[in-house]
Amino acid sequence: MRKLSLSLESATSCPGCRGQRLREAFAPDLWLCQACGLYFRNPRPTESAVVHYYDTGATYDRWQQETDVRRYLWDKRLRMLLKYKTTGALLDVGTGDGYFLSFASQYFETFATEVSKQGGEYLQARGFHHWQGTLDDVDFGARRFDVVTLWHVLEHLHDPSSALNQVGRLLASGGILAVAVPNEAVPIWGQRLRRRRRSPFGPFRAGDEIHLVHFLPCVFRSMLRRHGFDIIEFGVDDVHVSRGWKDVLSYQSNIVLNAICHWHFDTAMYAICRKS
Repeated sequence: MRKLSLSLESATSCPGCRGQRLREAFAPDLWLCQACGLYFRNPRPTESAVVHYYDTGATYDRWQQETDVRRYLWDKRLRMLLKYKTTGALLDVGTGDGYFLSFASQYFETFATEVSKQGGEYLQARGFHHWQGTLDDVDFGARRFDVVTLWHVLEHLHDPSSALNQVGRLLASGGILAVAVPNEAVPIWGQRLRRRRRSPFGPFRAGDEIHLVHFLPCVFRSMLRRHGFDIIEFGVDDVHVSRGWKDVLSYQSNIVLNAICHWHFDTAMYAICRKS
């Protein structure tokens, strides 16, 4: 797969805590915040370059080929959420093609944001409306939400700290935040143990999703608490589009590991939170 050409910019502070104690962790572009432990790309694609990339539609086209397994995964996430809220207004931030809304709308009054025009076209085809842009772009007025979901959104953002601050303001009293991100413990620790200096993530490549920040479980939990959220459930997020026996065995093993020590090494992780 060919290397992707994108307009780049340099970050001068941590996108997670705004700290400035930064150092290069892995060449050529993976940096570490020594204050909060967040890994992030630096230099990184500009926000307009990221939006333009997703407007090409390559990511959404691939998702449409995975409808059956994604139906199963979205239903699983919804059932997880329904343990804590079953009615009210739900905001799905960065909804992508809006497939999750097809499930959530059975229980909630649904709202959504999406930066990509291509994603917005899929949303409209599904019969849903949305706000175009980031959380900082949208004027929500006095509207508050009982549930806010960020399913694999934070890793794409230039400023996840700002997004979590906005979510805190948008949640109603007693509101629930459901958020999932990739778990990068295995690739990062693997490079550390091998004493390799190259980034485990390689260059941005055409067809891949663009991840700007990379979370370890402890860093993910600390960021949520720092932004005023009480974590009431933390676990393994099932993102396994491939459902071979090895994938299922790894997923189930990590569920057991997480239940024992609140830590796991699977591909992705989620947290269900209440606003403090």
